[in-house]
Amino acid sequence: MKIYLVRHGADEDGYRGGWSQRGLVKEGIVESQKLGEYLQANQNEYRINTIISSDLPRAVQSILS
Repeated sequence: MKIYLVRHGADEDGYRGGWSQRGLVKEGIVESQKLGEYLQANQNEYRINTIISSDLPRAVQSILS
């Protein structure tokens, strides 16, 4: 079993950490989309079958982008 850790996309500059309800900025949405495209193009290499995420808005947005 392999575990991949991925941080959510970029959020608001100047704000670090914590359990805020802040979402992603445009750059973070683009980052998340690029990662999704990469993983889809390389799905035979990664074979991801389960995704576990925080329920914080920026993490959920990263998964849905």
